[in-house]
Amino acid sequence: MEKNKIVIYGTGLQAEQVWYFFKHYLAGKVVAFTVDKDFYNVTEFRGLPVIPFETIEEKYPPGNTDLFVAIGPQYMNLTRQRIYKEGKKRGYGFADCKLDNSIYPDLKCGKNAFIHASKIAPFVSVKENVFLQNCNIGHHTRIEENVFINSVTMGGAVVIGKNAFIGLGAVLGPKVHIGAYSFIGMGCIVNQDTKPYSVLTSRKTKERNINSLKLKLC
Repeated sequence: MEKNKIVIYGTGLQAEQVWYFFKHYLAGKVVAFTVDKDFYNVTEFRGLPVIPFETIEEKYPPGNTDLFVAIGPQYMNLTRQRIYKEGKKRGYGFADCKLDNSIYPDLKCGKNAFIHASKIAPFVSVKENVFLQNCNIGHHTRIEENVFINSVTMGGAVVIGKNAFIGLGAVLGPKVHIGAYSFIGMGCIVNQDTKPYSVLTSRKTKERNINSLKLKLC
């Protein structure tokens, strides 16, 4: 059976990376990119058409087209969450971009997953719309939806709450629970639970007195 076409949401660095992996390493055929009409400022990207997300059904209807949301963690991943939910509501399926030989074969993983250069131990579960790159994830860890993690090491039985962001070089100790919408900055060493909406910075891994939703990210 012929695989569905793929339309990538985004025209930035994440979208370009995903396009590259689909083109050179995965079987999915990317046919177009899409963005919200408010950000529609180019008509072509990487030799493919860019179309407004609001009218995507006109050329690429659900049924024979899957989406892939490939943008950064803006506003604690709420933008990624919105696009994913909207696409799902409009009847689209979602592709996966997983490129690792070191993933435990029984990994439970939701759709719209990006997993690259990561070592994942047994009994790990990953929900939908999750970005994992250059990570080392311990056994029995649970990662909730809309999480964005890059170059992070974590022990076993860690829980990552939904919409969390964990930055480059962070280390999470075993059995740590990261609250939903937590922001863990670059280089943080976290050995105790964080509350939802926490902001931790790398300077002595200090918790800041600020709600993470105040952060724009990029």
